[in-house]
Order: sequence, then structure tokens, then C-alpha cells
Amino acid sequence: MIKTKLFCIPYSGSSATLYSRWKSCLHESIELCQVEFPGRGQKFSDPLCNSAGELINYLYDQIENQIYSSPYVLFGHCYGALLAYELGHKITELKQCSPQHIFFSGRQVPHIGYESTMRGMTEEKLIAEVMTLEGTLKEIFEDEELTKVYLPILRADLKLAEECQFVAKNDKLDCNITVFVGNQDQYVSDLDIVEWPSYTKKQCAFYKFQGGHFFLHNHMEEIVGIINNTILKNAYCT
Repeated sequence: MIKTKLFCIPYSGSSATLYSRWKSCLHESIELCQVEFPGRGQKFSDPLCNSAGELINYLYDQIENQIYSSPYVLFGHCYGALLAYELGHKITELKQCSPQHIFFSGRQVPHIGYESTMRGMTEEKLIAEVMTLEGTLKEIFEDEELTKVYLPILRADLKLAEECQFVAKNDKLDCNITVFVGNQDQYVSDLDIVEWPSYTKKQCAFYKFQGGHFFLHNHMEEIVGIINNTILKNAYCT
């Protein structure tokens, strides 16, 4: 059986391992493929990237040889969602196999600039802010030793996210897209996502969940269920 590859991109300060729990919920016809940032996880020894463009190329190199053998989709949360958008366009511009679908989670439309209130915080304030959030970042910063390792990584990621300049594309995405958002997200409002349909030639679906910016950690089964159904529907239609 040829499986559909699900390439999952992490958010700032995190690692691809945050998606490991998804394996137990994914349909057997879907293969979880975790795309990793440098300086963490299996890419721990790789130096951090100095620009968003460099990071996009770094992520592309991880998936380039895998997008020909089977259908695939992209998923990204927060900064990872913007990177998924840029990856989708990079692949299209290189006239390679386009993704069947892209899932954008916890992210405003690309043309709305990202301004991180956390980037300029002191170490104490940054840690305090992270501790108010759900999910992987909070778990990491509850550990003193991990905090020493990941604090510089988080700052570097936030710098890249903030400095990433939106450049209008010559064409729209040529695949269906899905947008996930939390109803209490302190960083992404309803107005911030309303224009997502204009970024694709095809269909755009919206799903709203109870919770703040990291709602995906408390709604794993629901989100993976939507991904399963969406991919299976695509497979049936083709």
C-alpha cells in the first residue's frame, strides 16, 4: 500500500518530536514524517539558520527526495504554518509534485507581519511568559537544564519568525487548504485568518477549537481525525 506522507513542521522553540503522539491516531494509510529544525532532536548537531530563507531551504532538503514516491500533505503550527506555506510555493516554483493539501494551524494569513512580544523580553520575563502557555514549550521550561539549552534556540527562532518578510507570490497555491485556530488565541484573531481562502485556487476549510495559541495539544485526537478524513477523502476522489 502506498501511504500518504504527512510532513509536520514544528513551531518556534520546539522540536518535531512534539508530533510523535500523533502516530497512534493516524490512519494506517498515512505515514507521519517529522520535519526537524536545526539544533534540536535528530538535527541537534546542525548549526541554527541565520535567515528564514536558509531555514526554508534546510527543511526542503529534508523532504525533497520523498515527495516523488507517494502523495503528501504539509502541516505546520504558528511559524511552522508560515514555513509550510513557503515550502508549498517553493516546491511549485521548482515544478515538482505539489502537495495534495496543506494544514495551517494557529497562524494569521502570511501578509500580516509577525511581531513577537517575547523576543525582546528579559530571560525571567520570557520564561514567565512561556509558563503561561500550554504544550511543549512549557514542559521544556519546567526543566532547568533544558531551559539552558532551549532558551537561545527559542530566541533565535523568534528572531527568524519576526524577520521573515512576506513576498507576494506570482500564483496561488494549487491545493485545498485547512485552517485550524483556537477561540482564545492571544496571538491570532478571527480577522487574522479571514483571508486564507484567497491564498489558494481551490477550497479552504476552517475549524475552531476551544483554547489558546497551543490548542493543538489539547485537541490532538480531533485534529488528527480531521487530517485523517481529509486525506482519505482526497485519496477517494483521486
